[in-house]
Amino acid sequence: MLFLTLLAAALATTFYVIRDKTPDLMLEVVEMNPRRFSPNGDGKRETITLRFFVRTDEPHAIIEVINSKTGKVVRRLDDDRELRKNVIAGYVWDGTRNSGRPVGDGIYRLRVTLPASDRVIEFPRRFFLERREYTWN
Repeated sequence: MLFLTLLAAALATTFYVIRDKTPDLMLEVVEMNPRRFSPNGDGKRETITLRFFVRTDEPHAIIEVINSKTGKVVRRLDDDRELRKNVIAGYVWDGTRNSGRPVGDGIYRLRVTLPASDRVIEFPRRFFLERREYTWN
């Protein structure tokens, strides 16, 4: 009996520690299409559509595309977006920097900053930009 009591206590403690260390899911991406895109002027997969929602109201969100390898911002899609809880926001990115110049081939991610919640969220799912001739299926 003592063994079962100790086992139950250990499992309950593990549950609370894991729950305490796991942050609430604040960002949900509902569309990242196509995940591989090729803005090279051939008319195929020239842009990527990014659609997401957050689980809290945010009056001044910052939406950015970052280089997955370096973590550096390559494009700020919005610098003062009001996001409403569970309402989808969408952006289309054409593979250019803030200056309008093209970014290089690479792997990129979406980053959403929620100042009111003091959170910076980098969505783990990546998308791929390759400017050579479109060859993906």
